[in-house]
Amino acid sequence: MLSSACSNTPTTPPPIDSSPTSLSLNTYTVQPGDTLYSIARQFGTNVNDLARWNQLSSPYLLQPGQRLLLTQPSTTQPSCPDCKQVSRNNRPVPTPTTTPTASCYPPVSWQWPTAALQAMPVHIATTGQSGLNIIGHRRSQPIYAAAAGTVTYSEQLINGYRNLIIIQHNQAFSSLYANNTQRRVVAGQRVVAGQLIADLGTDSNTQPLLYFEIRCGNKTLAPLEYLPH
Repeated sequence: MLSSACSNTPTTPPPIDSSPTSLSLNTYTVQPGDTLYSIARQFGTNVNDLARWNQLSSPYLLQPGQRLLLTQPSTTQPSCPDCKQVSRNNRPVPTPTTTPTASCYPPVSWQWPTAALQAMPVHIATTGQSGLNIIGHRRSQPIYAAAAGTVTYSEQLINGYRNLIIIQHNQAFSSLYANNTQRRVVAGQRVVAGQLIADLGTDSNTQPLLYFEIRCGNKTLAPLEYLPH
């Protein structure tokens, strides 16, 4: 029997490690394998500042060829309505690659990522972030892909997330799985719905727990509205 309860406990998200540089003054062109965290480490920049300067929200999904600002953009407003805001070196501020909720298409056929004893919705009012804490039956029980797709992240510890996995299902939808005890997939791997991707971990109270998100672009959705009942 699955039960649900509300929780406002924040759990925060994402990304990898890389090195190739394509630098032009105060901007950087994203290379394959780059993440916001690896870029921040590479240039000695705070990842939160880097995300704010480039109007990115977690899990900070980047695309090769995307241009990032490495310094705070100028606060000077354009003198004409058609002008784009520019950085200190007069380069346009990148437009965030987000997908509005209205464009959440094509739909995805979702399934539960693990056997649930209880499911507790998570919503952080200040950020609008939504997710689901899924209490399992035991530690190390299997975690499955909630839908077919490509693994974009599989990392041991990212921004407080233990053994984080993110799967991109199509151009709109992705899913996030955190607090695993062991990861069974690697970045770039194709998975099918129901494929084993991880083993369930425990929270600070040794309770078997998976943190799960469904995203459309960079917007988190309420998972219980999409998972089968």
